Amino acid sequence: MIEQIDINSMFLIDQTVFDTPEHQARLAAYEAEKAKKRQAEQCRRIHAAKIPECFFKPYDPAYWPAGWNAAQRFLASWTQGERGHNLILSGASGTGKSHLAADILLKILKRGSRVYWLNTELYKTMLMDGINDPHSRIRALEMFQKALRAEVLVLDDIAKKGSHYTDGKTTSWDAHKIYLIAEQRRSKSTIITCEWDLRNREVVNRLTAATVNRLEENGTKIICPYTVPYLFARKYREV
Repeated sequence: MIEQIDINSMFLIDQTVFDTPEHQARLAAYEAEKAKKRQAEQCRRIHAAKIPECFFKPYDPAYWPAGWNAAQRFLASWTQGERGHNLILSGASGTGKSHLAADILLKILKRGSRVYWLNTELYKTMLMDGINDPHSRIRALEMFQKALRAEVLVLDDIAKKGSHYTDGKTTSWDAHKIYLIAEQRRSKSTIITCEWDLRNREVVNRLTAATVNRLEENGTKIICPYTVPYLFARKYREV
């Protein structure tokens, strides 16, 4: 007589094997190693995005409620799949514009999206130095390419007051580069921080009206009403 074999029973797993202290310890070590790798990858992506370390601490919503609410609406629209929407944060130096922009960027980065932080003054420096320095020229090109590829870009300190270039004005090719970034990103989202209203004559003189028009397209403008002394602003950033 041929003995019948229950095929299903051959693949049954003894669950008691997973209840042993040795297995639980191995499982905990495996999960810890996975968490460590995820943390390392996130740190690598933050470093590649060039987000300043001084803004890693969470933004305090009580400091600028209107700005915070605008940031949350921007995040909500991004989460819902809306693209091509810009957020413009204007206000005096030290009022937390860049900190708020970094807070948004970090949250989007942690959701797996490609982001990039472009300090426009540093970018202009690389462009100027690149005239005679090949290293600066290559770095400026890398910054430009990353700014175009990012799903969300921060243009920080655009048309900054007290800029030492050509008596407060950009050169024609500086302005052209910023225009190209704004033009090529019309289907992507950009966060702009600026000490002026973008319609200020000084900003238009520096960036050109065409660039301002591109930045303001599908944009939400929020102006911080506070004027914060430099020392207080510095203290706020260190809290």
